[in-house]
Amino acid sequence: MSLNIYSIHNQPKFNKPIYIIGAFESFHLGHYSLYLKALELKETEPDRDIVLVYFADCENLPKLNHNLFTDEDFRLQVFANLDFKYACRLEFKNLHNQEAQVFLDTLFSNQEDFSIVVGQDFRFGKQARGNIDWLKQNYSTYVVEPLKLPNGNKLSTSFLKDLINLGEFDLVNSYLKFDYGFSAKFIKNQNENVLLKHSDQIIALPDAYYVAYLELNEIIYRGLLTAQNSLLEFHAIDIKFKESINEDCKIYIKKKIKSIQAGEIKKNDEMLRIAKKHFLKNI
Repeated sequence: MSLNIYSIHNQPKFNKPIYIIGAFESFHLGHYSLYLKALELKETEPDRDIVLVYFADCENLPKLNHNLFTDEDFRLQVFANLDFKYACRLEFKNLHNQEAQVFLDTLFSNQEDFSIVVGQDFRFGKQARGNIDWLKQNYSTYVVEPLKLPNGNKLSTSFLKDLINLGEFDLVNSYLKFDYGFSAKFIKNQNENVLLKHSDQIIALPDAYYVAYLELNEIIYRGLLTAQNSLLEFHAIDIKFKESINEDCKIYIKKKIKSIQAGEIKKNDEMLRIAKKHFLKNI
């Protein structure tokens, strides 16, 4: 991962930076349109730096209810996969009482000749007093219109969370540049079960069987993810993990195969065959 991450206080002097600013709890296609705008600005001056400014502690944002879309490590991997070279990591708990001008003065203290790219609903500073009109009056600011859904509503992270609650990962992934996923702890026990433990703050998966793949030590394992009673198990296709393992990993979800009803006996072998067919069909 070639992403360089800075705090608000230790940024280097960038070359005519283009700042993309937002919470970025997720990075859906609406957020990607901000990146496209920054790339457009960079076309005429290829040496300009693009800097993504994001909140690390989205759990502290107002009205979040502690149901995170995913974790920070997974988000950073997405940023790197999108070829961001620079990011500025903010912590809401340390900044929410700062006046808007103080926040911006701190963010841009080491910069000259910079531009700002934000979404239409971007607000900042104490009690969210700063807005896009204020930015446009004081800085070189580009405001990107939100991406609209077929029903006319804007694409949002909360909408994607609603889809996760329904297990609609085909649709979730259609609004992302990369498949939905999260970081977890990979635990193989003596009973051949591979258990995954992730942050309790991440939105829970509905009880179901999922086509999924797991990244462990830079190796991808395709298989079946079973979610039941807040317990996650991963079953790799045609592979048995021989040794006990306790490692960090990332899990990616392609689609739901079937919901699991209360008291239902697990059908891992049958569902694993379905998952295998999916991957063979989509090679």
